[in-house]
Amino acid sequence: MKLAVLPAPTFDQHGFTLIELAIVMFIVALLLGGMLLPLSAQQDIRARQETERALGEARDALLGYVAVNVRLPCPDTDADGAENGSAGACAAQEGDFPYQTIGTVRSDGWGYRLRYRVSTTFASTIALTSVGDITVITRGDDPATAGTTESKKESNLIALAPAVVISVGKNGYGGMPHAGGTRIVNPVGADELLNSSGPKKVSRTPTPVKSGCGDDEVEGTPLCEFDDQLVWLSANTIFNRLVSSGKL
Repeated sequence: MKLAVLPAPTFDQHGFTLIELAIVMFIVALLLGGMLLPLSAQQDIRARQETERALGEARDALLGYVAVNVRLPCPDTDADGAENGSAGACAAQEGDFPYQTIGTVRSDGWGYRLRYRVSTTFASTIALTSVGDITVITRGDDPATAGTTESKKESNLIALAPAVVISVGKNGYGGMPHAGGTRIVNPVGADELLNSSGPKKVSRTPTPVKSGCGDDEVEGTPLCEFDDQLVWLSANTIFNRLVSSGKL
C-alpha cells in the first residue's frame, strides 16, 4: 500500500504596508519625543547640582584664604584666573572669581566662569570694625498685605555682606566661557543685570525664558528670565574663622 504524500504547507508572507510603517514610525517618534524632554531636564538638574558644589567649594576656599591672609582676594579683571591688585588696592571690586589665586574651581556646571564681588574693607587687612557693602535681595509675597499676593516684593537676604560669588546660569548672561573668549552680552532683565555689576545682588526662584520680558520690579507684568545661583559670606562667619585661627 502506498502512503499518500501530503503536499508541504505553504505560508503566505505579508510585509508591512506603508500605512502600517507610518503608524509604527509615528509611535516611535512620540516615544522618543517623550524621552527627550526628561533627558534635557535631567541635564539641567545635574548642571545646577554641579554649580551648587562649585559655589560651595568657592565659598570654602575663600574662608581658607581669609584664615591665612587675613583678607579676601581681589577679583580677576583680566580673565587669567589670578586676582588683580593686592591688599587694600584691588583693580576693581567686581570681576571673575580668582580661581588661580586660591586654587579652586573656575567655572559652574554650565561651563561659565564664576563671578565675584568683594567689599573694599574686606579686601584689605580685616579688623573687627570691618563692614561689608553688598546687599543680597530676593523677591516674593509681602506678608504685610493680607489678601494680596505679590511676586516682586523686595526683601533683604543679607545686608553689609563682605563678598558674593555668582553663577550666571545656563543663559550665560554677564559671564565668560571657562576657556576664555568673549563675555556674553548683558541681559535685559533687571535682576540679572544687577548680578552683572554693582553692590546689589539678587537670589530668587528661577523663571524660564519667555517670549517677551516684562519687568522684574513692577507688579502686574511677568518676571524676566532668571537662572543665576549665588552664595555669599557674612562678616560674622569671617570673624569667627579669624578668631578660631588666632588671627584676630
